Amino acid sequence: MGLFDGIGKKIAQTGQDTVNKAKSFAEIAKINGQIAEEQRALSAFFAQIGEKYYKLYKDAPSGEFIQLCDRITASQIRIAELQTDVQRLKNTKLCPKCGAVCASNVLFCSSCGAQLPQPEPPAEEEAQPEAEQSAATEPEQAEAQPEQGPDGDQA
Repeated sequence: MGLFDGIGKKIAQTGQDTVNKAKSFAEIAKINGQIAEEQRALSAFFAQIGEKYYKLYKDAPSGEFIQLCDRITASQIRIAELQTDVQRLKNTKLCPKCGAVCASNVLFCSSCGAQLPQPEPPAEEEAQPEAEQSAATEPEQAEAQPEQGPDGDQA
């Protein structure tokens, strides 16, 4: 029986070691989760500092921040252009007062009642330059006038 007692103790010890390792891994995973949460919070704080700096100094940033502020401004402009493209494709527009999405053919916002800007009518075609107008009318004038022969007589 001594042999089986030794094997049983060895199995029990191995099982206990496995349980301890599992607890250790669980504790490590829990701590790593807390670290990741703190890192996300830290990133958010840095982002808030950067956003506040940009809002305060975007018109006159100091040295090393000039390029970053310019890039932020350019990105904001590009985002606005892309959002306009999406609104055009969806046949909608945003209320300038409350930001609600409205159909492009309505006059007033259904959320706040503000009057919505109407799209500008398409620009009328500008008058053709005189050179183009005269070139366009020359064939018509040539057809209207009878051809003359070499001695000036009508053919």
